[in-house]
Amino acid sequence: MTAFQTTVGKNWDGTLSGATGSVTYTPSLIDQNGVAIWIAPGAVYDADKRFSMSVRRPVKGSQVIRAQLKLMHPVMDPVDSTLKIGENLVNVEYVFSKRSTVSERNLLQGHLCELLHNSAEVDDLIVSLASIY
Repeated sequence: MTAFQTTVGKNWDGTLSGATGSVTYTPSLIDQNGVAIWIAPGAVYDADKRFSMSVRRPVKGSQVIRAQLKLMHPVMDPVDSTLKIGENLVNVEYVFSKRSTVSERNLLQGHLCELLHNSAEVDDLIVSLASIY
């Protein structure tokens, strides 16, 4: 089990430079459902960035383990920076066979990271909100 410790989010290019370079997520709590929550404090309460992670073991004869990661960044009003007007959210759910090997899980993780980082389709989706035609 990994220690509940501070973690850092980097810029998309892997650097820690620039105005939006790195974000330090500080451990906040592990709730009654086993969801670990990290917070990167903003200038005001509503400006906090959040990261959470959980693992659900198989229940009632299920053959899968579910691991979930959630990252939320608030969208603040450009005029009144104390007013939250929305949020950008990514929710990743891994569903692993309980018989999968570490190599199989690592392969899935590697392919996901590569697609998110180097796929022109994903880049167009994020940058231009473009769909596949």
